[in-house]
Amino acid sequence: MIKADTLPSLWEKIFAIAGLFCFSGAVQRFFLIDTVDAIDVSAGNPAFQILWFSIYGITLILLVLRTRALPTILGFNPLILAFILYLTASVSWSQEPDVTLRRTAGIWGPSLFAFYLMCRFDLPMLLKLTSLALGFAAIGSLFYGLALPDQGIMHDESPELQGAWRGLYTHKNSLGQVMLGNAIINLALWRLNKNILILLGLSLAVVLIILSRSTTSLILLPLGFIFPFLQQFIHKSVKIQYVVFVLVFILMITIVLIGASAENFVVELTGKDFTFTGRVGLWDMVITSIMQKPLIGYGYGAFWLGEMGESGKINAALELIYDTAHNGYLDLALDLGIIGLLLFLFIMLTYLVIFFNNFFIHRKEEYLWGFTFLFLQLIYNFFEGNLVKQNNLYWILFLFAITSYHINFVKVSQPYQPV
Repeated sequence: MIKADTLPSLWEKIFAIAGLFCFSGAVQRFFLIDTVDAIDVSAGNPAFQILWFSIYGITLILLVLRTRALPTILGFNPLILAFILYLTASVSWSQEPDVTLRRTAGIWGPSLFAFYLMCRFDLPMLLKLTSLALGFAAIGSLFYGLALPDQGIMHDESPELQGAWRGLYTHKNSLGQVMLGNAIINLALWRLNKNILILLGLSLAVVLIILSRSTTSLILLPLGFIFPFLQQFIHKSVKIQYVVFVLVFILMITIVLIGASAENFVVELTGKDFTFTGRVGLWDMVITSIMQKPLIGYGYGAFWLGEMGESGKINAALELIYDTAHNGYLDLALDLGIIGLLLFLFIMLTYLVIFFNNFFIHRKEEYLWGFTFLFLQLIYNFFEGNLVKQNNLYWILFLFAITSYHINFVKVSQPYQPV
């Protein structure tokens, strides 16, 4: 928290929790009921737009009335600002400028929401508020699965999806993704404060990941618990520590890649086939599309437009309707080209190294969550896509992570204290 005029009020905390709950996607299916067929993909969902612009408007009002620290927060992130400006500039070369302009608002709005929260709350409180928001989503998902199984459990889809929990969300992978973030946040909070409610939140998140049968989340979940364990075994020189953890880092990536493509394991656990439910064929076609506009891409959010444009050709060829490449890096290359992809990877990897150094080498507990989040994001997006998505919780958490490093050095009221 940086030079706020007043202490955060209860209403600000409620607004933060409600906003994070909405950005997690927990309300999405309620806006889509009985309206999916009527929505033009290129025009968006009017009901959603009312919700998002309401949150943006409240955020702007609070930024003006409650804090003068925004320039300081923005000053911490020149690279991320450059990335957002590049993303915004893609309107000028987008194949659908109107779509790109609208979806760019879905990056600026959540970014300002994240910057506002970082102006008003320190990192432990941000994690607590996020844990509460995702805790409500977890409880709601548990209720839906138990009391309304027709809604909370997938039944009418393909055989490998039947019986998988989706809770409040539209798909089992969405539930698994959100609960993975919930689990690593609660794990970080538990290490700072051994509170029974945090443990219950962590346990519920793990249970819902298992019930979701989301392959990627199931594979990555154990890695979130390994890093605190490994820290206890660092007693050698700094050079040896770096060598050991670089080797461990490579080994973990190798294990994830092998585990994610192991046919018997995946089939037994989730019922999926060796090609990840057709993703290999999808990725081949997506790469072909990327090579048509390799440097700057098709414009942010302007590729996946249902039956329109290049996405229409892919969907027709595969006889399925895709709205994502199921790979965050390919999606980003489609939107912003190799230039945008490399800029984003440079930002992510830079902070990953910083958090690694501070948590493992200098043993600073407050950097555990940032390192775990960025590492799991790095791996997750090989098999799913949540990088730089509009109105998405993971974009907000990414901003929390990279900005938390700077905030820990400039808080004026007191040094870092556990929750």
